[in-house]
Amino acid sequence: MASTAFPVAFRPVTIGDRTFFDPGIVANLPLLPLFSKEPQEEVLCICLDLFPQRGQVPTSLDETVRRATDVLFGSQSRRALRELKTLLGGARDGPSITVIHVAYGIQSEEVGLKTFDFSRRSHDMRWEAGRQAALRLLDAIENPPVRRQRLDIWRQTPEGLLQYWDL
Repeated sequence: MASTAFPVAFRPVTIGDRTFFDPGIVANLPLLPLFSKEPQEEVLCICLDLFPQRGQVPTSLDETVRRATDVLFGSQSRRALRELKTLLGGARDGPSITVIHVAYGIQSEEVGLKTFDFSRRSHDMRWEAGRQAALRLLDAIENPPVRRQRLDIWRQTPEGLLQYWDL
């Protein structure tokens, strides 16, 4: 129930004496719990992000609302990846860990309040964008770049290439 409690639009959920909101507000990419124990074998972690960190300077109120949402949630992903790098990046021993960050990239047709847009048109557009990104990702995984460190963090470009992300 708390995952539907998005402030302003949807009321918080109270259970006992605690009040909950959508956890994406503070941890949109919760990576650290996945690595709370040292991995015992090679890991490939694919992070799908609905909010791009890069974007155009807005020129209208609608674009400003859209970009503000992207910055709010997308910056959380960058922070989570930096924390992971801090946690595991210095370790030389152990199995290799590869993290690939894939961000949703079709922004030009999104509305400012896209987090509340559940229309058929938006659903179909997002579904197709996800399918295309997954196909590009599968191609990239079949021909992975050369490892650089024990922990490699890659970002998928819109063309589908894996670009090393030196956070």
